[in-house]
Amino acid sequence: MILAARLTLFTFMLVLILMPLTAAPQGIQQNSNTEEAVSQPAETGGENEGAGRTESPGAVNLPEVVVEDRGEGDEEGFTAEDATGATKTDTPLIEVPQSVSVVTEEQIEKQAAQTMSEALRYTPGFFAAYESDVRYDNAPVVRGFIPTLYLDGLLLPDSQGFGAPRIEPYGLERIEVLKGPSSGLYGQVPPGGLIDMVSKRPTPFPLHEVLLQYGSYDRYQGAFDLGGPVDSGGRILYRLTGLLRKSDTQTKFAEDNRIFLAPSVTVRPFENTSITISAYFQKDDNKGISPQTLPAQGTLFSNPNGKIPVGRYVGEPGYDRVDKTTFFVGYSLEHAFNEIFAFRQNLRYSTVDLDVHDGVRGEGLQPDLRTLNRAVYDITDFADNFQVDNQGLAVFNAGPVRNEVLVGFDYLWTKNKFNMDFGVAPSIDLYDPVYGQPFDTPAPFVKNVDEQNQFGVYIQDQIYYRGFVLTLTGRQDWVDISTRDLLSDTKSTQDDSAFSYRAGLNYVFDFGLAPYIAYSSSFQPTVGTNFAGKPFKPTRGEQYEAGIKYQPEWFPGIVTAAVYNLEQKNALTADPVNEFFQVQTGKVRVRGFEIDATLSPLPGLNMVGGYAYTDSEILKSNIPGEQGNEMPNVPKNQVSWWTDYTLQTSVLKGFGLGAGVRYVGDFFGNTDNAIKMPSVTLVDAAAYYDFGGLCSRFEGLKLAVNASNLLDKTYVTCFNENYCSYGNKLNVLATLAFNW
Repeated sequence: MILAARLTLFTFMLVLILMPLTAAPQGIQQNSNTEEAVSQPAETGGENEGAGRTESPGAVNLPEVVVEDRGEGDEEGFTAEDATGATKTDTPLIEVPQSVSVVTEEQIEKQAAQTMSEALRYTPGFFAAYESDVRYDNAPVVRGFIPTLYLDGLLLPDSQGFGAPRIEPYGLERIEVLKGPSSGLYGQVPPGGLIDMVSKRPTPFPLHEVLLQYGSYDRYQGAFDLGGPVDSGGRILYRLTGLLRKSDTQTKFAEDNRIFLAPSVTVRPFENTSITISAYFQKDDNKGISPQTLPAQGTLFSNPNGKIPVGRYVGEPGYDRVDKTTFFVGYSLEHAFNEIFAFRQNLRYSTVDLDVHDGVRGEGLQPDLRTLNRAVYDITDFADNFQVDNQGLAVFNAGPVRNEVLVGFDYLWTKNKFNMDFGVAPSIDLYDPVYGQPFDTPAPFVKNVDEQNQFGVYIQDQIYYRGFVLTLTGRQDWVDISTRDLLSDTKSTQDDSAFSYRAGLNYVFDFGLAPYIAYSSSFQPTVGTNFAGKPFKPTRGEQYEAGIKYQPEWFPGIVTAAVYNLEQKNALTADPVNEFFQVQTGKVRVRGFEIDATLSPLPGLNMVGGYAYTDSEILKSNIPGEQGNEMPNVPKNQVSWWTDYTLQTSVLKGFGLGAGVRYVGDFFGNTDNAIKMPSVTLVDAAAYYDFGGLCSRFEGLKLAVNASNLLDKTYVTCFNENYCSYGNKLNVLATLAFNW
């Protein structure tokens, strides 16, 4: 890590020294998102050259360098035209040979999403089984696999474990879901894909918002978002976003409290240079645990003693708690040397400190079907990482062909300290619980320290000729991992290296239609051990995908239809015997078909949703009886559709309504396919009013009411017959916001 820090410092100083010597051409403007230089592409005389191309932050083209003022992202309504994460350049979605879903800030706001999973619930191919978990975003699935989580293009610490941070949606400008292997650019990605969340950044125009919210389970929440230029010349910009929440949950004795603060400042020392320094602080300090571990008999299945109440708490209210502190600090440097070459560097240090008295929890029913066995688990998980991603960009013409070349080098250091104590707790009457029974302090059960160093180099060439867009990406990774078992005083190490790549071809017609084909591979070094203490092998995956995209010319929108076949070796899944551990099941395959649509055909009208068919199968397993089974938490069929409309004229101007339907087909809870969850259909709704339509004096004042699971459906997700939890019941949230 010291070596990486020195390399980073050297690179940073070198760029600063070169900045005054490489002043950009006249006419440079500044970008609202402080991204790198952008220019208009040169004409090459080819038909359909760069068809569908929109100029956005992140692309460096010919002949002049121009950074445009775009506000918060290049999107209109629910529709985004580009996705930075897919290519690490702002390539229009229609030119990306991959299925990519983008959730904009307006969609997050209109649907009042309170978690990442809620923000993505209308994204085809995404599914979150344990959506009510206040500890972390528990096991979301994209195309059958748990995706890695990124923030601003950099990996989040412990992104698939207990220490994974729950990123606050109010602090996000957009969320990008890259479906399928993306190791060619990122390295650590499973074949299902990754989720990249994009933070709000300083803007060149004044921005002020405060809001107050009240909702179900005594949810009190306040937030603010302030930003704009500090000086008259706009060379210093700031953004300060914050949120404070105190709330109960549908589980009795369990809370969902939060303090969130995200300051950032952009400095422009030269016209062709910007440096954005940002920080992120979040504190989740909650009494109680949500969700609870309830038995299948009484939740999913019938029980002669009756249905277990949704809010039933089977732990110890005075003992259980979740305390998670998340802190990030880093910077983003962007510099255009001239009309052809540009450089970017993203760096961040992150920590997540989790302390869970996971408490006294259910461990299965006794023969009377009402007495619940219990155990006590205490977990601490300290995860931190350091990551730096250096990118060089060059845009040039070679005869009639335009090339956009990206060359990168990144380094990642991660460290996880995971401790778990275990003990036996007294049983409890599930239907008439009495709390406060004494129990012994749990004894040390697991005490591991995992450390990883990863170096990666990558190159990408996007080649434009007439209507064709050929994307070629390759990456080489070197990874070393060490795992120390502090209880047995043993240490295991492993060194891995791999080459990952992607090749994709689009043809963009003048009228906005773009068929594509692609092949991509994945490589995922896996930190940790199984229950027996044996280190995991890296997973390898590959995918074939073909699809067609359509972007209408007369209104904002994009529709993607894709078919794919992907496989993974050394697949990592939950251990069916030891809940807190995972096993590698050998080889799995997922085949599917998706339709993903985001449309804003009229002013004030937004539509989003689609259909996903996902067929998963365990092809090879080291656990008897699993071969041929379906993968856990992978519904075969999902359908979702949301529509909202805000009146643009008449006396009710500013009044809007929204409604959505989500269908989730049946799925299995774990790899042995012993327990199956039935399908469920959920309805959401919203109503809002902008008081500015009533009178100019009320300009900026808005009121919204959102209802999730409007029909108050009861549904259950089970890991096995002993560990089940209820999904989110009816939840109503009222928001009063003022912008000026």
